[in-house]
Order: sequence, then structure tokens, then C-alpha cells
Amino acid sequence: MGIKLSAYISKRFANSSKRRFLSFARIIAFLGVALGTIALIMSLSILDGFENELKKSSISFTSHINVTKINTKPISDYPFYQSRLLKEFPQIESVSPVIEREALIKSKFNVEGVLIKGIDHNADISGITTKLYQGTFDFDTSAVKKQVVLGKALADKMTVKVGDDIALYVLKGSASEISDYNVSKFEVIGIYQTGMMQYDDVLIYMPLNKLAAFIKYPDNSCLKFEIKLKNLDNINKISSKIMDKMGFPYYTMTYYELHSSIFSWIELQKEPIPLVLGLISMVAVLNIITTLLITVVEKTHSIGILRTLGIKRRDLLFSFIHQGMMIGISGAFVGAALALIFCYLQQNYGLISLDGEIYFLNKLPVTINYIHYLVVISGSIILSFISTILTAWIALKISPIKAIKFI
Repeated sequence: MGIKLSAYISKRFANSSKRRFLSFARIIAFLGVALGTIALIMSLSILDGFENELKKSSISFTSHINVTKINTKPISDYPFYQSRLLKEFPQIESVSPVIEREALIKSKFNVEGVLIKGIDHNADISGITTKLYQGTFDFDTSAVKKQVVLGKALADKMTVKVGDDIALYVLKGSASEISDYNVSKFEVIGIYQTGMMQYDDVLIYMPLNKLAAFIKYPDNSCLKFEIKLKNLDNINKISSKIMDKMGFPYYTMTYYELHSSIFSWIELQKEPIPLVLGLISMVAVLNIITTLLITVVEKTHSIGILRTLGIKRRDLLFSFIHQGMMIGISGAFVGAALALIFCYLQQNYGLISLDGEIYFLNKLPVTINYIHYLVVISGSIILSFISTILTAWIALKISPIKAIKFI
């Protein structure tokens, strides 16, 4: 009976038609909790989305570990080292020989600096073939005309499409040497799109043997090995063991070291989050406290009458807890629902786009992590409960006689 009575009193206090300002304050408190919940969940979802998307892309389109020489000289007889790494390190899933070379690309409309990446199609681990936008990734190594695959951003910048020709200018021999350049015409047979501007706007793919011949590399030579592991749990330890085994002048770098600037940027974004989220939570809590304090002031006369009629302090306490908790719970769940809807629409339809040259991605990445929702909703409810206890304690301290005289 006590709980029903407390709920009834709470509803009567909240639905009083004569106190429009009190209803307005309740709406503001509700919106404060809802917006605070949305801000909390969206901040966590976006940060996780950036971290997960960049980590996935850095792993999917590069490698877990890179092995190269300090002096950037070609690695001779790469099949020997390729089989040796696979044999001596059971943690390795695959090893891909790669050649990379800076170049200039020229079309009828533009000239740009690019990075050519020569890959062995049979051993490639980059996963770039799964991001084909147009055309094909099946190079015809016997064809007289040389073939390349461009990123969509680069193709748009150069105003070329599948079937068009482009010219590439590269230095002969080692990239560290000043020497003559080679120029040749290539056919665009495919266009890929990853959504990562550092790939789509820069990387050009061609067969390993064609690039080696183009830049005058010796037979069976590559610039580096890209290694894919079966498990990333001990990647740093495995990387160190590979470097020790290969010896000087070889060295290794993990995907985290290769993209350290990106991950450092994400970590930097996370640092002020606890402070910002704490301030948002405090605003939501203060809205509830303010609303309940207004209720106490507006209903002081009614509180005095109820106390005189014999309403127990406990029932009056529960009535204020009920009122505050209704604001907190409804605001938290409505805010969480709106955040979930936005995250779903953003994931599937990309409502908010980004400048890929600045943010590395073309659309705002979000992650739907239900643990975030559980933590934020639980936190909102707990803070709402604490705020109601504070204001209910003030209401219970009011003397019935003084309250009845209060106008």
C-alpha cells in the first residue's frame, strides 16, 4: 500500500495543472537526461568506431608485420626467405613479397605523386581485392600492355576510368639512388575503394614481376615482406624474434608501429573524454535536483498537509524518489533509443560524411556496443537516484506546521 500511495502522491505532484512552471522544469530535466545520455553514448560509439575502423583497415590492407632492410636495398632470392619464415615460425599464416616505389602518374588532365605497390597475386595478404569498385584485379602478366589498378579517389582526381591509359614515371634502380627515370604507359583495368583516403588517393597496384622489370630490379627480388599472423596476441614478441632471426640489416615493424600516428591521434581524442562526460553527467543530475527542489518549494504547503494527515516520512520519501527516478529512467532510455537509431542509420546509410584527407575515413564511423548502453543507462539511473535522495532529505526536514503556513 505504501508504494502505491507514494506513486499516487508523486503523480499528483507532477501533474498539477495549476503549476505550469513545474511541468516545464520536468520537461527540461527529462531533456537534460536524454541529451546527456545521447552525448555519452555517441561519444563512446564514435571513438570506438574510429579505433575499430582504423585498426581493421590498417590490418586488412597492409600487414601485421613488415620485414625490410635498413638501407632499402632489394631483398634478393625472396622465395628462399619466404619459405624460411613460414617454416621457422608456425605463428605465421602467410608471407607476401612486395615492392613499393614512389612515382608520378600522368593522365590527359592531371599529374599526381603516387605510391606503386607490386604484389604477388597468389600470395597477397592485403585483402584489397575484396574492395574492388569497378573492373577486375586479375592481371594478365603475359599481356604486352602493362596493367594497373587505381583507388577511386585517385581515379576521380585523374579523371580516368576502367580501360583508360595513364603514364607512370619512376626512378631506375634503388629508390635511395639518384638515377635516370623510366616512363611507360599502363592500362587501368580496375578501380578499388576502401573508404580510407591514405589508400584510395595514393596506392596503385600492379603485378610484382611487372614492377620489378619496370624499375630494373633483379629477378626474384622484392623490397619487403608483408607477414600475416594467425593470432595477434603476441605480435610484438613474434616481431622481435623474426628480426633476431633475420639479423642485420633486416628489421621489422608491426602494424601498430606503421600507423602509430593514427593510433596516437585516437588516444589523444580519448584523454579529455572522462572530463567531458563527467560534466555532461553533472548537468543532467543538476537538472533533476533543480526540478525536485522546485517541486519541494511549489508543494511545501501540500507536503505540510500530507504530514499533518499522517503520511509517513517513508511514503513521502518514496514519492520524491519515484518522481526523480521516472525522469531519470525515461530520459536515459529515450536518449539511448535515439542514440541507437542514429548509430544504426549512420552504419547503414552514412548520414554524416567526413573529409577523408583529414580524418582518414569518408564517413563518420560508429560502433554499436551494448555494453556502452548498459553502462550509460545504469550510470544515469544511479545518478538520478542519488539526486532524488538529496532533495527528498530536504523535503523531510520541513516542519509540518511551518509548511502549512507557507504560501
